[in-house]
Amino acid sequence: MFEFVNNSTLAEYEAFNAGHPYGHFMQSRKWADLKDNWKWEAIVVRSADGSIVGSLAVLIRNLPHLPWTLMYGCRGPVCD
Repeated sequence: MFEFVNNSTLAEYEAFNAGHPYGHFMQSRKWADLKDNWKWEAIVVRSADGSIVGSLAVLIRNLPHLPWTLMYGCRGPVCD
């Protein structure tokens, strides 16, 4: 099952990213705060017992003068 990260699950998401061998600063909310002209969304995938087994943070930006949106998952996903 997957779910979007929200304020109540952000700390759990950050702990998973920080503790995972493939975790990266560019998958953290702190990286998104530095990229203030981008929107940030993250999703997690949970196992049957509710623990996080994978995640992906995506930076989202509308392209100027074009009808398209760019979505970028830098250094992700974080999973085995």
